[in-house]
Amino acid sequence: MRLAQLTLGLGAFVRDDTDLTLLVAVDDDAENSSASEKLRQTWRAALDSEPVARRLSLYRLFAEKNRLRILFRSTAARGESNALHLHLAESPAIALLSDAAGTQVELMWKMLLTFDTREDVAAELRWSFGDPMQRVEQLRSALIKIADEPSADPQAETTLSELIAALPLPPLPWEETFDLQTDTGVRLFPHQRTAVDTWFENGRHGIFKMCTGAGKTIAALAAVSESAKKATEAGGKPLPVIVSVPTRVLADQWCREIERFGFSQPLRAYNAKQTWHPKLRAMLRASNGALPNFVVSTYCTFGNEAFVAIVKQLEQEGQRCLWIADEMHNLASTRLLDQMDDLGGYFTERIGLSATPEIENEGAKTRRMFQFFEDGRQTTCGHYELADGIRDGVLCRYRYYPFPQYLQPENSEKFMAILNDLEQQEASGRIDINLYRQKREIVRTSGVQVEAFRRLLQNFLRDGKQTLRHTLIYCPPGYGTSGSELDASASDDAADERDEDRLLTEVVQILRAHDITVGSIIGETPQHERNDILRDFRSGDIQVLCAVACLDEGVDVPDIRRAIVLYSVNREKQFIQRRGRILRRHPTDTGKVAEIHDVLILPQGSTLPPSRADELLKREMRRYHHFAGLSENRAEADGFLEIALRGAAQPVAATVQI
Repeated sequence: MRLAQLTLGLGAFVRDDTDLTLLVAVDDDAENSSASEKLRQTWRAALDSEPVARRLSLYRLFAEKNRLRILFRSTAARGESNALHLHLAESPAIALLSDAAGTQVELMWKMLLTFDTREDVAAELRWSFGDPMQRVEQLRSALIKIADEPSADPQAETTLSELIAALPLPPLPWEETFDLQTDTGVRLFPHQRTAVDTWFENGRHGIFKMCTGAGKTIAALAAVSESAKKATEAGGKPLPVIVSVPTRVLADQWCREIERFGFSQPLRAYNAKQTWHPKLRAMLRASNGALPNFVVSTYCTFGNEAFVAIVKQLEQEGQRCLWIADEMHNLASTRLLDQMDDLGGYFTERIGLSATPEIENEGAKTRRMFQFFEDGRQTTCGHYELADGIRDGVLCRYRYYPFPQYLQPENSEKFMAILNDLEQQEASGRIDINLYRQKREIVRTSGVQVEAFRRLLQNFLRDGKQTLRHTLIYCPPGYGTSGSELDASASDDAADERDEDRLLTEVVQILRAHDITVGSIIGETPQHERNDILRDFRSGDIQVLCAVACLDEGVDVPDIRRAIVLYSVNREKQFIQRRGRILRRHPTDTGKVAEIHDVLILPQGSTLPPSRADELLKREMRRYHHFAGLSENRAEADGFLEIALRGAAQPVAATVQI
């Protein structure tokens, strides 16, 4: 139980003169009617674990001396305690300890009112001397005022007090223990359980093909945990684990998940070489008792000569490892595939993760990669589609609104010619990847997306749809490097991230002109700025978040209520990744229904025979029809797509209003 973990470090404050104030933030938009009962259920389950029960009893020591105060308060900012309420929006649990000598300690945690065990928990401590002195004193003053406010959930306050009072008093002196590994808080969904079980049946090889938001990371870590347990039960040691990911942002997220799962802090092999290289060999040779050591790397580091040299030497020494390849389609380059095969003897246990593991338009590379991870079994361990996630409540439901915007006549003609060539090549089994790049460049450099956004925004403002709070906008890249000048091995998304952000800047300026608060994240946004922007987006201080392609893979932003897609290259990987990102939800947010406004960039007018043009356009829109088919407003969405198709079939350029 996370409430038990919040006691880590408090044992030193069990004294007669120490007060503990526990302030829990309650989201005004959340449904809290069942919070008390959920708390009782979670509490009963937690007491089955001796280490957890012992930690919870620490609260009883404070309560026994009338030194414990529990406050459940709303996150709404009002009155003189405005600053504290804003603070709560960032870290929804705060504790303040103070003693007779005037020493105070502020602790900030992230948790949910319902104490859901899948929610991140992070802690910060600030002492009332040195630089943080003023901040801690401000918290103490704010707590005095906020204590006079009405409780946001009196029943939950009473319930928590009663549960603490019923605990047995622990023996004194209190001895600190950090053994909470029995309470990882992991409860696998059936599809995750099936994936893990099948992975073992397949000799600890396999691919977890699950839609974005379905919990691939948790399933993989559960497999690691069970593999380690089996190894120690057999009298051996658990294998070390290497996790490879495409971006540093995703690497940071993996590190947090690894620690939250109960494993030791991983080695971050994606920062400066001197920070990881001297430790890598030891990390991969040693074990942490019954738990494996983790190394998290980007694919860039994974291909680094210094990294490979150490791994090869360990393989020659007879060492072995478990490899988790997240977003495994990023292994598309021949160099990485060669390295994968070369290290096959070292990676005796393998897990590939992706919602879209296939390398698009690269059948031979896809077969090679699948052969490696599935060890010739031709069986995907976990197969969980978007429709499954929506049906099971793992992902939220959504309403889909296609919004057509048409290319200029010259670009329309080129676009239709490329569609015709692609269809003929695919039918003959020959694919010229440059045609895909040319098609992408026509859309990318057209500039029509900004005009489409102006029209969309006017629709929102005209209809009085309150604010655009918690809205994500996928923006088009700018007029930077053309596709013909790109490295042929580079992905389209990589090109997006290298381009100038001119069009994104235009979108931001349009929003600010309407007094809408907006933040933007591109590939070069520093991590600390990215964290601040996402925090403000979650709290609502930033209403709209603009991004290009850097939020496509792995990043967990469940606060999105509405998405506006101004640019999509109609690549299956990006299409699936983005919609899964939008449909993520908090575990307690069961009522979330997302809105997706999808700008369709289409040609208009063609010299091709009408029947041929209609056939090509219908083929181009097939993925949009698939997306519409899973929406709450399927009939309405299909109607919008038919209007878009009729507009594209017109012989001259015209704008069709929806």
